[in-house]
Amino acid sequence: GADAIPETPVITPGREVYRRGDTLTLTVTASKKGYAAKLTRTMTVGHEEGGEAARLCDTLVEWFSECSEKVKAWSPTLELFDMLREKLNPLGGARVSRVIGHGIGLELVEPPSITPNSKELLPEGAVITLQPKLLVKSSTILSIGDTYAVERDGLVKLSRIDYIL
Repeated sequence: GADAIPETPVITPGREVYRRGDTLTLTVTASKKGYAAKLTRTMTVGHEEGGEAARLCDTLVEWFSECSEKVKAWSPTLELFDMLREKLNPLGGARVSRVIGHGIGLELVEPPSITPNSKELLPEGAVITLQPKLLVKSSTILSIGDTYAVERDGLVKLSRIDYIL
């Protein structure tokens, strides 16, 4: 269960030297009273104002906001996937991971899975993580993710950490 998640971060230093424009993805998992939580952020070394990575990250942030407002308890999980595709289509070039989220609770990964073929509904009171990964230029992966409570009136973000670092 979530109790197996270490309370002390495990950080392994590498030897790679990062250059301006390189992307780094940070994923943090946590456990509180036996329940798991997760968040993911992608950062770019240096500031790439208006670059492709910045545009895609801004688009993901808009998607999270729209999901919070439009997706409510008992919505089909497929709705989340369809909303993401609709947001990304005008930008072209980015491929979306097959799984963009899942339930989270006593285990780090629980039902429902949020995939393009999912037929599940989001039950009221469930906790999910939304974490789409976008493959850009065949080698760069962008990902922003967070944990949400599914409520009658929408999704509620459970962390207080900004989407863009």
